[in-house]
Amino acid sequence: MYQTTVPNGGSTKRNEYYDRFLKGTMESEDNIHRAMLHGEKGLILASLEGNADAVDKLLAPDIDVNTAFGFNERGKGWTIWTALSAASEGGHSEIVKRLLAHDGIDVNKATMGMGAALFIASQKGHTEIVKRLLAHDGIDVNKATMGRGTALFIASQKGHTEIVTRLLAHPGIDVNKARTSAKGHTEIVKRLMTHPDIDVNKALTRGGETALIVASAKGHTEIVERLLVHPDIDAITKANCGRTALDVAGVAEVVSMLKAHEKSRKKKKKKCVHCKKSFNKKLKICQLCGCRCCTDCHMYHLVSSCSEISSETRDRVVRSLQKRNEHLGKR
Repeated sequence: MYQTTVPNGGSTKRNEYYDRFLKGTMESEDNIHRAMLHGEKGLILASLEGNADAVDKLLAPDIDVNTAFGFNERGKGWTIWTALSAASEGGHSEIVKRLLAHDGIDVNKATMGMGAALFIASQKGHTEIVKRLLAHDGIDVNKATMGRGTALFIASQKGHTEIVTRLLAHPGIDVNKARTSAKGHTEIVKRLMTHPDIDVNKALTRGGETALIVASAKGHTEIVERLLVHPDIDAITKANCGRTALDVAGVAEVVSMLKAHEKSRKKKKKKCVHCKKSFNKKLKICQLCGCRCCTDCHMYHLVSSCSEISSETRDRVVRSLQKRNEHLGKR
């Protein structure tokens, strides 16, 4: 049950006046409530309830379709909605379609505490609405909600696999905004790891904990296993507290897998693509083409064999190498 504040300081139950508004039976003494329910505010209420007929009546060309208005849901406090965020919350796909077709729609409009429509639909698991929103030309797929992350973050956390798949297919997605290792959603972890831009060693928390550290601490054996087979995984990365995945692992099977991986890592030597020498230490990864080089060869690789470097950047690297060689020659 929702309540809306009226000018005289009182409050009214929504249903009674809303129903009379839609039926056109409001009396003259209902002017306050007519003013409250017409236009933008009425559009938000109709979108929230899923009343497509009312939305069609109210969705005039000159209406401010992005207006935000607050409603008090008993037991939950105040919530601020736009028509689009309200329809996305309620799972009303056809109303979302009507709103997105309006020339003035701001598909990325967010309200305090709720976020934009894409975040809300991703959180609630409304796949069809997510599909419609992603198809809109102006969608910002990486728009973050204060304190709650992006649409990919919340969909991953909630375990909405199909929505995660659709978000990952969007060309503008930042795959490294996701977080799911702590929740144990193995299938989602699998899909995230197949994305070409995934940084498997990225810290997921303010404490500097990586996906492997989080999964190890939670005892998610299958996720740890999948992370360890990724070619770029760094199993000895430390969180800000100085602890590694092995340090926080509390499940015997996870401890065993981490120890086996570390033993294998020490045996396996890495080869520099430039000088072809093998090293036990971690090699430098070229941020342009992804090739691995030793520290001594990294700049030479950029000049001679990097396929993605621009001519301007190559010239800058050449000048830097010349200065370094001149400096070394004077020593």
